[in-house]
Amino acid sequence: MNANILKSIYLKIKSNNLRLIILRVMKFVGMRYLVIRLDTNFLCNLRCKMCYFSDREKIQPIKPMTMDLYKKIAAEIFPKVRVLYLSCGAEPLLTPHIGECVKIAKDFGVPFISMTSNCMLLTEELCEKIVRNGLSELIVSITGGTAATYEENHQGANWERLWANLTLLEETKKKLGCINPELKINYILTRKSITEVEPFIQKIKPFSPDFITLREIVVLKNMNNEFYEASKITADLLPEVEKAKALFASAEISVVD
Repeated sequence: MNANILKSIYLKIKSNNLRLIILRVMKFVGMRYLVIRLDTNFLCNLRCKMCYFSDREKIQPIKPMTMDLYKKIAAEIFPKVRVLYLSCGAEPLLTPHIGECVKIAKDFGVPFISMTSNCMLLTEELCEKIVRNGLSELIVSITGGTAATYEENHQGANWERLWANLTLLEETKKKLGCINPELKINYILTRKSITEVEPFIQKIKPFSPDFITLREIVVLKNMNNEFYEASKITADLLPEVEKAKALFASAEISVVD
C-alpha cells in the first residue's frame, strides 16, 4: 500500500493508545513498522527565506555521512523500516553517494523510499541512479507560480533550471521504462504565492504530479520575522486557500493534507 495512503489512515486515528497498539501488533507479526527521516548531510545549496538554512550565522554545515556509517545504520534499522525519507531539511543531492544510499535501502527491502530536493543539482547521471536504484517518491517544494516569486523566495534557485531538471527526470523515467519516483509537490502558501496558483498549474500540469500538498509557511524561532509577518496566511485569506484547492481540483490535480 502506498505510504501516503497509510499515513492518511494513521493520522485519522486520534487515539495515541490505539496507534501504539497498531504499531506493536505490526512489530509482533513481523511487519515493517518504522518510518525514518534521515539527513545524510547538513548542507544546502539554496537560502530559502522560510528555511533555517537562510540563517548563515547560526547554521553550522556538517559534511555528508560516510558510506560506512550509512551502511551500519542500514544494517541495524532498515530491516524494520516501512518508509524511509532520505532528507529532513538538508539537500540530499549534496551527498555524493546519494544514489548508492537509495540502492542500499532498496537492497534491504525498504518498500517506500522518499527524498525531498530542490532539484537544482539534478543531472542525467543522478536521474539515472535514483530511477534505477528504486527511489519511490521525489518531493519538491515550490513557493510561487512565476520566476520572480520563486527566485525571490528560494534564493540561489533558478526557475528555468527547475523545470529543465524535472523534464530531465521525466525523460529518464520514460527511457528506463519506470513509473517511479512519483512526483509530489509542496506548494508553499504565502500572501503572494496564493495569487499565483493558476500560472503554477499551467507549469506543473504537463508533469502529471501524483499529488500536491498546500503548505502554509511555518514560523521558525529566531528567523526573519519581517518576512513571516509579510507572508503568512491570515484568516482573511482562508477563502483564497479554498479557491486554490478548487483550482487544483478543476485541473485534475490531487491535493492532499
